[in-house]
Amino acid sequence: MPVRDISEFTPSVDDSAVASSVPASHQVRRGEMKGSDTVWIRKQMPTATAQIEIIGQEFFRLIIPHQPETHLAQDKANGTHYILSEEVNGYRPLPTNQARNFGNGTFTGLGQVLVGSMFLQEVDLKNGNVGLNDQNQVIKIDGDWCFASEQNSQRESRLTPEGIASLPYPKDFSAFNWLDLIQQDTSKKYSNIVNHELSHSPQFRAEVNEAMLKICLMPDSFIDEFVKTHMPDDGERFISLIKSRREELKTSAYQNPSFQDYLKTAKAERDAESLAAQMTSFKANGEALIVTPANHAQLITTVQNNVSLMRTELAKIPSPQQKLIQDNQQLLTQILDHRVNDNDVLLIRYVEQAKIKIAANADNPQRLMEINNELSRVFTSVSSMSVKSIKDIAKNLRNNELSDKADRIELALANMPLEERKLVLQQASNKVKDAMMAAAAPLPKIAMMAHPDPVKKEAIFKSTSTIIENKAGQEAKPLKASAVKLEPLESSIQTSNKSSAELIQLNQQLLEQIKVHRVNDQDTRLLRYVAQTQGKIAKISDNPQQLMAMNQELNRVLTSVSSIAVHSVKENAKTSRKYGADAKADRIEHALCKMPLEERRLVLEQDTNEVQDAIEGSMFTARKEVVTNRAASSGSIASFKDIKARFAAIAPQENTVDEVEENEQDLNFEP
Repeated sequence: MPVRDISEFTPSVDDSAVASSVPASHQVRRGEMKGSDTVWIRKQMPTATAQIEIIGQEFFRLIIPHQPETHLAQDKANGTHYILSEEVNGYRPLPTNQARNFGNGTFTGLGQVLVGSMFLQEVDLKNGNVGLNDQNQVIKIDGDWCFASEQNSQRESRLTPEGIASLPYPKDFSAFNWLDLIQQDTSKKYSNIVNHELSHSPQFRAEVNEAMLKICLMPDSFIDEFVKTHMPDDGERFISLIKSRREELKTSAYQNPSFQDYLKTAKAERDAESLAAQMTSFKANGEALIVTPANHAQLITTVQNNVSLMRTELAKIPSPQQKLIQDNQQLLTQILDHRVNDNDVLLIRYVEQAKIKIAANADNPQRLMEINNELSRVFTSVSSMSVKSIKDIAKNLRNNELSDKADRIELALANMPLEERKLVLQQASNKVKDAMMAAAAPLPKIAMMAHPDPVKKEAIFKSTSTIIENKAGQEAKPLKASAVKLEPLESSIQTSNKSSAELIQLNQQLLEQIKVHRVNDQDTRLLRYVAQTQGKIAKISDNPQQLMAMNQELNRVLTSVSSIAVHSVKENAKTSRKYGADAKADRIEHALCKMPLEERRLVLEQDTNEVQDAIEGSMFTARKEVVTNRAASSGSIASFKDIKARFAAIAPQENTVDEVEENEQDLNFEP
């Protein structure tokens, strides 16, 4: 791409600076370019920043043709780079208290600009960097903070279905400035520019859909040439980023009902034709065509083929009703997998009857949802930790050649109604407990750690390990622990023989496990505890007795923060967030973060606490939204009473949380 010579730029006669409603971060002048009737705005900036701005701003012009043209210029004498941007006639910031005008045709193009900003990782979208021209079209200027991930930003910038649906409000996308919703990295409760009704405005949705389609249709070959033309030497990383984000956007767009309907229309075909025309005529720096005339026909054909391909891919995605049927069938498979054994007639018969119900109601979405709710309850019960513990006891008995006792326990469990099985250990008495008493098997304590008594020398295991004692009071005989996700904790007997170095290593490992079980990255109580304890370990590194005492404390803390109760609360917050109830999820997590670490395992057993209040409060306001929006989630938001009743029946999942640096720094810049 030929770079313009800045000597061709002539500042205005009065040598005036450009007035702006926001502070300028670069030297900005107004003037004229040789051979052009347009007034241009000149900005001086470092080379790398100038290249990012020209790629970002020209990409906006590619998908939104009325955006101003941007050129790259250089002072040939000293190598200084400049950005030259067309002056926008009548440019002014977005008005306040006129949100309805972005959805009634008065102002146009906000949806396109916001999609482009999310896609290009524009984190400095303050009012002033986005505004209106004299035609009331939304204009985006000042793109030097596009591609934030390539500028050492660690901000979240995912392109999710929820993020698309929530526009103009940012979600799964962290900006430093975003309209007036985020200002100087501070989120605001209310906006004076947009409102929530805009998310459902037909005009706004049409603009969002058009921008997404144009990005998704862009051929690889054009992206290659577009970036290389503007950045010949260091463009590969931007090519890779644009292509990967295009695929991410496409996947999420397919899940948006508005986009699904739009893709099937003639309007989508016309927008594709508009994109092809824009790409074939697009010039870099006002001179060099991105696509040579010889390749125009091929480019147009590729765009048309991409439309057909997207429609074919969309057709393969199941409708919400089909997805509900698939989810119900998957739930049935999971329920069948949790049968007590092949003689679990109640469960096997239930699965067969449910299959018939699903087939009979394939055209009835409401009935399918009711079936899904029922299947979710049944699955929660038959897969509960209580049921798993009983099955493990029977398995251990059979492994110890006590098959007749195992058979009686399994038979009693198989005769329990499916939705009652999760209560098998909570009921005062039942046939399962009777069978266990006959087998001399004490009831398991779910997810509770007890320290072993050195006198009795009993082996205590977490979760489903059990001890079988005979009626004559003979010495306890430990059974082999079943397959569980957590390894047995080392007892005080075992740790007492450890060296200081070994105890330090064990304690460090426990700290790492505790850190993994933080509520979120704002769990300052837990993160501070980890940091302080690491310091204590260093100070007592030569004192085995204190190290062993610390080991016992860390075991107690880990047992608490990794307990079933804590897991249940975190899953409830996660489900609330899944269905858009972010504020409720934040309150639940915040309340849990405030609890002392060793008390967290009691979060659902206490008569009342802030966590329970937050859950109860979230249920009332979230229920209507959840019932209407959840397609087929097995993790539905239930009442708090139900959660408290069944929390012990929820098995902890494998941890998938990545560890974070303790003093993780947020993006620190002043655009």
